[in-house]
Amino acid sequence: MASLIQRPRRLRHTAALREMVRETRLDPSNLIYPLFACPGEGIRKEISSMPGVFNLSIDELVKECAEARGLGISSI
Repeated sequence: MASLIQRPRRLRHTAALREMVRETRLDPSNLIYPLFACPGEGIRKEISSMPGVFNLSIDELVKECAEARGLGISSI
């Protein structure tokens, strides 16, 4: 019975064909970078419940946005 099951892989044979029929593409332009603002200047305070995520003052937000833009992330 197992010999009756066929799984044609003709669309996965080469990298070019796999790229052409790929349904899901992940690109930096698809990402949204969440940032959290707080009043003040020079503030970069870690949020305890979200390690690696910070409350940033406006001057720090501008720097972070420029860096994200440089990486190709356009949605903030």
